[in-house]
Amino acid sequence: MRIYQIVLHSPMGPRRGTLRLLPGGGQALMDLLGCRSRLTVEPAEGGRCRLTGRLESAMGPIAFAAEVPPEGAFDCVAHTGKGDMRLTGEEMEGDGHL
Repeated sequence: MRIYQIVLHSPMGPRRGTLRLLPGGGQALMDLLGCRSRLTVEPAEGGRCRLTGRLESAMGPIAFAAEVPPEGAFDCVAHTGKGDMRLTGEEMEGDGHL
């Protein structure tokens, strides 16, 4: 399992959380906005992966899509039901693969 510290750069300020790419591929867990969301992971061009699904939040679910690289740090655009927002992340050291 790969675990990332993430920041969603929203209009209301940065929102910190974690992203866990689950073993076996196909699913990820994102802890963000005070809730846990289950996302679908699909392969994309250049070794990247596409995350899609709904982010759970206190204001209700938010449609979500973003592409991230398979390892290391990333900086991408998250396309959400609330607009496009920058999403950054850094793989946590020592988490390795389970």
